[in-house]
Amino acid sequence: MPRFNIIASNEPITMTAANLNSPYIHEGTQAHFSDLVLKNSHQGPVLVNFWNPKAGPCLRQYPLLDKVVHELEGRFLLVNVDTEQEKKIAADYGVTSVPTLKLFRNETVQQTLHGYQDENSLKALLAKFVARDSDQQIANALVFYRDGNTSQAFNVLAQAVIDDPDNLKVPEVISKLLLKEQRFDEAYRLLSNLPEEARKEEEIAALIAQLSFIRIQQKSPSRAELEARIAQNPDDHRGRYQLAIQQILQHEFEAGLQELLKLMTEVPHFGEQAARKALLATFRLLKNQGPLVEHYRRLMQDALN
Repeated sequence: MPRFNIIASNEPITMTAANLNSPYIHEGTQAHFSDLVLKNSHQGPVLVNFWNPKAGPCLRQYPLLDKVVHELEGRFLLVNVDTEQEKKIAADYGVTSVPTLKLFRNETVQQTLHGYQDENSLKALLAKFVARDSDQQIANALVFYRDGNTSQAFNVLAQAVIDDPDNLKVPEVISKLLLKEQRFDEAYRLLSNLPEEARKEEEIAALIAQLSFIRIQQKSPSRAELEARIAQNPDDHRGRYQLAIQQILQHEFEAGLQELLKLMTEVPHFGEQAARKALLATFRLLKNQGPLVEHYRRLMQDALN
């Protein structure tokens, strides 16, 4: 598993004697912050602990951070910033209370946690960013797939599921490969059987949305036939719905969203609110961000109200 090649670090923080010589824990100062945190975040996750020696929750938090960083043996760096001494760093990152934890990756704050965090919360945060042994299995599987060894790739990924069932990257990669193989139903079933919280993860949710649209498209007439039908009968609600799905799959998002919004407004109960559900699925497909999502989410809320 990769370890950090520490860039421009100073002496590790001395909050406990146990970590005096720890290569994984360092003190962040104005002079070293750019190299220690920002540059190192290109190698892996860097967790910055904004603390104050006079704050009791900070002193309770630190032993857990110390424990977790050593359990993970250098798969992330812990950088402690004393906000009393380093007021500018705290101000630059909008830290107004302690403890505050900020996870950096590629020079960007990926996630922020405010207040004392228990061990499970810390591990849940880090699990999203810290390299795992099963990540190497994924990399090996992708090499097999690239070289045309499809069955071997899926065998390696199947073993990764057994070895590390909590790594959501594994079912995500399996479903993407099944998608490339046009094994749509298998990919959809795999992701649909994940726990509810896993299905809410951004990448998983986007894949489920894409696969659900593909399954609808497979049962629909061709686009040319749908367009001809709608031209003859504008009240062909099912045809309009199926066409909107095809437009979205062909990245004609504006046209598809516009049609779905119109359907939702004109015939809100069509297909057990199929248009509203498809709008929400399209937002997930677009990772719930961007001006198009913001615009149509606002129009959707206006229509529902």
